[in-house]
Amino acid sequence: FEPVLEMLTYEHLSDEEIEKCLNEAKADPSCKYKPSVETMFHAFLLCLPNVKFVGHTHPVALNSILCSVRSREAFSGHMFPEAIVCCGIEPVYIEYADPGLELAKAIQRGVNEHLEKYGEPPKSILLENHGLIALGSTPKEVETITIMWVKIAKILLGTYILGGPRFLSEEQVKRIYTRPDEKYRQKLIFEKE
Repeated sequence: FEPVLEMLTYEHLSDEEIEKCLNEAKADPSCKYKPSVETMFHAFLLCLPNVKFVGHTHPVALNSILCSVRSREAFSGHMFPEAIVCCGIEPVYIEYADPGLELAKAIQRGVNEHLEKYGEPPKSILLENHGLIALGSTPKEVETITIMWVKIAKILLGTYILGGPRFLSEEQVKRIYTRPDEKYRQKLIFEKE
């Protein structure tokens, strides 16, 4: 990942410079396809502790909220225990950034703040006007996190019909996140089949 990670040290790169750097970093130089500009954030995220898989998706239910003017507010808390168990204590929320270097650097900043606050990488990154990134140690974990965010989005939309979400308190969230029985449940949920 080193040549790709080095790109994150630059303040600015032109589209042409990004394309050149990514092409030079190809695992197979003879491959005719161009690497995605999102390769930069994938490389950074795959270097985090316990992150072996990164899933980046654009679920319709979730984007219907992430593309709204109240998205940050809508995702400012947890509504039910299962969401905490599957998606982590707090997602990283990234305001819209141009895909490529700008987005990768914003993700890097947000993840580093999360690491400083919680001592571990996030399980979820919400990208305003864009989509979701799920981080895990197995494909099953990434898939489960993605499925849970779709469920969260559907429930959240339903709460706004009746006045908005009733979030759990910070103390309730911390308790659920640290309960031994919930850690056991998390292990069972994320286990390989």
